[in-house]
Amino acid sequence: MVELTATLLAWLCAAPLVWRACDSRLVRARLAPAGTPPPHVSATDVPGFLDSVARSVRAGESNVTAVLAAPSCSRSMTSVQRDLKHGLPLRDALERFSPEVLLLRSCLHHGVLSADALEHAARSERRNAAGLAETRAAVASARHSMRVLTRLPFVLLAAALLLSGHVRSGIIAPLPLLSIGAGCTASAVGAAWLRRLVGDSGAGAATVAEQLCRSVAAHLRAGGTVESAVSVAAPLHPAVAAAAAGLAAGHPFTHAMNELSGVCPELGNVLVAAHRDGRPLVAAVSELADDIAARSATDTRAVIARLPVRATVPLVGCVLPAFVLVAMVPVGIVALGQLHG
Repeated sequence: MVELTATLLAWLCAAPLVWRACDSRLVRARLAPAGTPPPHVSATDVPGFLDSVARSVRAGESNVTAVLAAPSCSRSMTSVQRDLKHGLPLRDALERFSPEVLLLRSCLHHGVLSADALEHAARSERRNAAGLAETRAAVASARHSMRVLTRLPFVLLAAALLLSGHVRSGIIAPLPLLSIGAGCTASAVGAAWLRRLVGDSGAGAATVAEQLCRSVAAHLRAGGTVESAVSVAAPLHPAVAAAAAGLAAGHPFTHAMNELSGVCPELGNVLVAAHRDGRPLVAAVSELADDIAARSATDTRAVIARLPVRATVPLVGCVLPAFVLVAMVPVGIVALGQLHG
């Protein structure tokens, strides 16, 4: 009975580790029906989608045909293509909000997709994707190390339980179980702490300011006005919606652009300066979008570079004690019990 209980405890320790070792996203991908689009947007898929649409538009295809012929880059874009197949007008189909759908909608002006705007947006997305891939690789490495460190003691304990009958018979004593419980608590705290540190590294999607600048630049390049560009980007943030509402209500241009201070004050300053001086907007906004993306990438790399230093406290204060309490102390207690017995 004792050995059966200990064996069940070993399997309970090992089963979550085996399950988590299998990437759940890959499992879902294998079980998904053929033709199911990816659940998340890949940084390399969006530029390819935009380039495909641009090529079809330049070849003389209609807007709807161009969008339908392009390989989908996300579930949102697949939903747009499904709506188009059901006869929904392109402008209405693009009302669905997601970053990639918004970027495509920004390239639409007076019901016509601009090949030039699509190609420029694809080039910009491709440049940003290269830097994003680098930071995501660093974050993925840190996340993998975190998983190994927090799961290793449980693997060692499971191995000891499976290989040693003495450990199996003695592990259910109060002291070993108390040590394992304390180690599990320390491991959970350390894992949550490390997960938060890795999550705060910022290697995720583009910020709202980046998306706003790219959207405005694409729409201006497609031939739109500042008013229509801000209106298209209104779903991004309440401050952008407030600026669009101010322009639509006829408020002074400077006053309406002040609303953008809550999300991207630099864009408001650029638009006000260009409006006052009569300077071309497209180049200025495109440069601002690239500058914001470059600053964001630099900040993210700096955060990732500091990650090992910041992770020292949870590693020393939680993960290392968890390793000792789970993998070493219970086995040591059992061994001492066997010697004294």
